[in-house]
Amino acid sequence: MSIESCRYLSVCQGCHFEKMAYSEQLEIKKNHLAELFQNHQLQPPPIAIRSLGENYLRQRFDFTIHNGRMGLYSADREIIDIESCQQVASELQKAFSDFRSIPFPIKKGSVRLRVGPSGLRGVWLDFANTDIKNLLDEKNTLERLWKLGFHIEIGQKGKVPIPGTESYKLSAPQPHVWFKTQDIPLKSLILNFTQPSWNTADALTEIILKWVSTLGTQLTVAEFGSGIGQFTLPLLASGHNVDSFESHILATELLRLNATDSQLDKNLTIYCDDYHKKPLPSDLFYDVAVVNPPRSGLLQFSDQLIRVKTKNVIYISCFPESLIEDLEKLLASGYQIKEIQIVDQFPQTKHYETCVLLERIDF
Repeated sequence: MSIESCRYLSVCQGCHFEKMAYSEQLEIKKNHLAELFQNHQLQPPPIAIRSLGENYLRQRFDFTIHNGRMGLYSADREIIDIESCQQVASELQKAFSDFRSIPFPIKKGSVRLRVGPSGLRGVWLDFANTDIKNLLDEKNTLERLWKLGFHIEIGQKGKVPIPGTESYKLSAPQPHVWFKTQDIPLKSLILNFTQPSWNTADALTEIILKWVSTLGTQLTVAEFGSGIGQFTLPLLASGHNVDSFESHILATELLRLNATDSQLDKNLTIYCDDYHKKPLPSDLFYDVAVVNPPRSGLLQFSDQLIRVKTKNVIYISCFPESLIEDLEKLLASGYQIKEIQIVDQFPQTKHYETCVLLERIDF
């Protein structure tokens, strides 16, 4: 089925290209990145682009419930009631359809649905405290979700509802395998950040592994913002030594759990602190640094990265505008760009991921 047949296409803000061939969309993304380099007087090597398909990729779906409607925002900030989405994988679409069969007695709230690699269903309900209390007291809605096979997390800490004396109560979060990387299972909470699809995420990981393999074996790798281990574990499995620098305590706990469960913790060292504020030791040396910042980019952390003795940098970016600003700083400090590759993780949208390999020429 073509994306053009989607009945929500003209109003839904989830997709951006209406009635445009997918091959043309890919060219637009390549040209957009090339123009950004040109506007900043930078000369990149040829830009490659990789796609894993034009729809049915997502294994994670975030949407909003508002006055009985379930879906995404329109341009005028109204919730469009969506029954199906061509961007989600078939098993997730079935979970979404089942979820929609349950009426939720709330005015507004956010929902994240997942289907894990084994087919496990999960839902994170991020509702106001009064709505959460009502759900726990009312019981019926939660029981219907359980009967449909959903693991349930509630609130900002991802707590799990369990039976109480008169109503349900919230207990400690319970990690499950909601993601995988290079066929290595990754435990997390439903609410934790991951890429929207492990298939497209694997494309990013394959690029990193390929680039690192050209640099040598048993390298020392610094990974800044490791999360639950999407890149960390494959690097360890390839025989490299990895120092993980992460500011989120839960992410470091999950990374350690995933590395231990996969018996890949031998050459892993984890540091947990806010390295955007705390200076890194000046005597650090690494063969490669892997950075995967949020949309805002590296910001002041680029100065720390430049100060650390690192022969190569692999930069993964979801926002090309901040990427270009950071690259300007890195290039001015003695790095040069060796390769660039786009991975189209977000087909039918203007968004894409960019992978950049840099080498320090004054090392």
